[in-house]
Amino acid sequence: MAASVPAFQLYGENDMPPIPRFIHWERIAARAPVHDWEIRVHRHPDLCQAFLLTDGGASLEVEGRRTEIGAPWLLWLPTGIVHGFRFAPGSAGHVLTISDHFLSTILSGENHSEVGSAMRRVTSVAAITTTGMGIAAEASFTAIGEAVTATASGWQTVLEAHMKLLLVLFARLGTAATEPPSGDTELFRRFRRLVEDHYRARWTIGAYGEALGAGTDRLHAVVRRVAGCAPREIVQRRLLLEAKRNLIYTTMTVSEIAYDLGFRDAAYFSRFFSLRVGAPPSVFRQNRGVTGSDLAAAGAGLRLKEER
Repeated sequence: MAASVPAFQLYGENDMPPIPRFIHWERIAARAPVHDWEIRVHRHPDLCQAFLLTDGGASLEVEGRRTEIGAPWLLWLPTGIVHGFRFAPGSAGHVLTISDHFLSTILSGENHSEVGSAMRRVTSVAAITTTGMGIAAEASFTAIGEAVTATASGWQTVLEAHMKLLLVLFARLGTAATEPPSGDTELFRRFRRLVEDHYRARWTIGAYGEALGAGTDRLHAVVRRVAGCAPREIVQRRLLLEAKRNLIYTTMTVSEIAYDLGFRDAAYFSRFFSLRVGAPPSVFRQNRGVTGSDLAAAGAGLRLKEER
């Protein structure tokens, strides 16, 4: 199988020679939209990759096994692993690519042998399943991105420090991912799936609780513990994400978008949108257009939050 799978340094760039101390950071929106949000199955013979999905979702394929994932999600891929994605349009997050040689350099020393062993395995896990790890991952990905593009003195030290933190995080996640999800986490996942299926129908939170067999009070308590907000906020974020996608990627009128999302009238939808974005839908569409930077901003999904 591997012989027929394309091998790249960075996806779509097979003419780039291997670089021993190579590290590259970019946002998902920098490359995925160019390929119509589909990164076909491929492998990196000399590179490892880390992903943090902060908004949206994807159909992930790893070594022939397909999984549906949704933000917030963390993924570590060692060298040579065959993988591909079909991202939901408007998805956002970070992609970190590092050479196997550089990885070995960072983890050199007897104190890192356990972490090094863990980095030879695929880790794929929802960020909400482990206490504090979602926030730590987001902070490290952001810091690494800033260090990679920085010119100030000491940037290499900052980069390697955050790389070590991130690698330790993934090593811990590799252990935690083998444990069954808690009842709260599983209920939250089921709630998110229901929201995805019914957000246009404008279900009440009571209807979601009844469909989940959990009741309204328990649903409120679980969502607050896992996501740090009320269930209604999760639904509204999903509505807002779809509204932004339609404004950016389609020619639907504001009224058509409003009715498609289940609003009673366009004026009510405009108030909803303006309150959360700071500009009415027409102004948002006029100022945005379809550009790379806008793709990164096209979403208002769940922020990573420490589980308490």
